[in-house]
Amino acid sequence: MLTIGGGPLLYLAGVILFKRSIHGRLQLSHLVGIGALVVLMSFAHLLSPLVLSSVTTAILLGVAAWEAISLRSGPPVQSDATTA
Repeated sequence: MLTIGGGPLLYLAGVILFKRSIHGRLQLSHLVGIGALVVLMSFAHLLSPLVLSSVTTAILLGVAAWEAISLRSGPPVQSDATTA
């Protein structure tokens, strides 16, 4: 049970620390994903391994979708008018 939730939790923690070192800010999607996994792990003893892995996968898919949407709606790229 620990590896089903601990692996994705460790992955999200590593990614958020990496992106913080590169971009200098934390991503909300990853923080929410970490929080959701922590809450899920507190109920892990009540769930079957199949349900636990399915919910963990759904959380990771939600984090990935949120990140993709937030990166797509980022600030517009400025064009350099002097290179025309």
